[in-house]
Amino acid sequence: MSALVSFRSSLRGMGWQRIQRGLSTAVAVQPSVRLVDHLPPLGNGRIRLYLMRHGETDWNAKGLMQGGGFDIPLNNKGERQAQALKEAFEGLELEVIASSHLRRAHGTAEVLLKHHQQAKSVVSLDFGEMRFGKFEGKEEHGPGQKEAILETIARWESNPDYRFPTEHAEQVGESASAVAFRARRGLQALLKEHQDAQHIAVVAHNRFNKTLMGSLLHRCVFKGQRIVQGNTCVNVLDLVNGDPTSPEFLSCAKWDPIMLNFTEHSDLYEQSA
Repeated sequence: MSALVSFRSSLRGMGWQRIQRGLSTAVAVQPSVRLVDHLPPLGNGRIRLYLMRHGETDWNAKGLMQGGGFDIPLNNKGERQAQALKEAFEGLELEVIASSHLRRAHGTAEVLLKHHQQAKSVVSLDFGEMRFGKFEGKEEHGPGQKEAILETIARWESNPDYRFPTEHAEQVGESASAVAFRARRGLQALLKEHQDAQHIAVVAHNRFNKTLMGSLLHRCVFKGQRIVQGNTCVNVLDLVNGDPTSPEFLSCAKWDPIMLNFTEHSDLYEQSA
């Protein structure tokens, strides 16, 4: 079976998942939209990371590839999704809320910051979306586009250094390994700067999140591409062990997946809209 066929066969609809004993086992969804009602208590010595995707933009709605090269703001629906996101964090005290520098992520984080005024705000270029080269600004499902994008992603199974192709010097195409490196670098810097924090949120992007989670959970950026990321979804990962001040942190830290692609808050918004 080719890498492309193998990758495409793994793309299937997924609701949010709560992970038990490190296994991807979906459980029955409870009616509550509050994360605190679904999450286990934070274990001693652990740090909990809430990795989120931004709210919707007009380009999301039109199926256009934004990437890190286009700074598109939230649309009205995205702003309402961000407002719904605050309901998910009711009962939790976030100590740090970080985001990408891009407006769609930073704008989503700003809504959370209004309801967690004690949290420190951080903006990092390292958390920006992947650069998609010649595909940025084009329809994801346009003629030949989807196949070409899937072909690029499929190559990461054997060659994570493969970059999105470009057509001229002004375009930037990143590889999965490059995104994973800067994502982990930014995360380590965040944890090192806020060593006393136990509940840390990062608002970022679809492909960025998938790549970071593949790197953290599987040491394989390709495996992360299978994780669905809805707008304003929440992924919860616990840092089990690892000292962010250590040079060995990136290679030795152990992360436990607690929840993936939680979207109960945005689903409720869709039902009431």
